[in-house]
This record gives sequence, C-alpha cells and structure tokens, in this order.
Amino acid sequence: MPGLYIGTSGWSYPKGEGTWDGTFYPPKLADKDKLSFYAQYFNTVEINSSFYRPPNQYAARAWAGKVPEDFRFTAKLWQKFTHPKMFEAATGQSWRVQDEDFEVFVEGVGPLAEAGRLGPLLAQFPTSFRPDAGTLEYLEDLIRRMRGAGFPLA
Repeated sequence: MPGLYIGTSGWSYPKGEGTWDGTFYPPKLADKDKLSFYAQYFNTVEINSSFYRPPNQYAARAWAGKVPEDFRFTAKLWQKFTHPKMFEAATGQSWRVQDEDFEVFVEGVGPLAEAGRLGPLLAQFPTSFRPDAGTLEYLEDLIRRMRGAGFPLA
C-alpha cells in the first residue's frame, strides 16, 4: 500500500470542449470505462456524488471492481450530515439526522470498505459551522458513529 495518495475530486465530469473528455480521457472513451482509465494514473479519488445522496451499494461494488487493490476511494459525507440547511432547501426533507440516515450511508459505502478500497470519509462543513457546545457534541457523535462502523474521517 503506498504512503501517498494522489487523486482528484471525482472522475466523471460534464462533457464538451475543454473538459476532461479529450484532455485527460481519450475522446471516445465510454463513461463506464472512465474509472478504470483514471485508476491507471491516480491511486485515489473522491466520491463527490455522496454529498448529494448516499452512494448506491451496487454502484460502489462495481467501482471497487474497476480499480487496483491499492486504490482508495474517499467519500464526501452526505450533505444531511454536514450542510443541514442546504439539505433541507434541496430536498424539502427535515435536516435532523436519524439513525437510519447513518445506516443508509454506511450501507452505501460498505462494499468499498469490504473490498479494502475505502479510505477516510471527507467531512466538509460550511463556513457557517461554528464551534459551540451543540456542534462539538454533534461532531463527537458523528466521529463515534463513523469510527464505530470502521470508517475514519478526514
């Protein structure tokens, strides 16, 4: 396992002139082949889509099968965990985190962990996040839950 991981915040980007297609990826490379191609040049990647919704466990299993053994995925935590106001505005759902929310997220990244391809999870908070008794208690709970599931946080 390498000591240094280098990658980008995703492997799937909009198409068109000046994008990754034809710049990094060969011009006619099928979307389904992009992760395998990417993994020839980098040894880690952030799953940015996990910010908007928990990963799909079947997709995660497929991703794990497209990369070498020493490759690691870093999943950004779901916005419900880190950006509650943004989550509520985007979905119309309550931002209050429930046990089931953790279970759904853990289930989604589980196949990556089982395959030994999951690196630390990325907890990115908004600039409005301030240290006070409530937020520190929430952070402690978040860390406890993720570590309890075997996932380190970054």
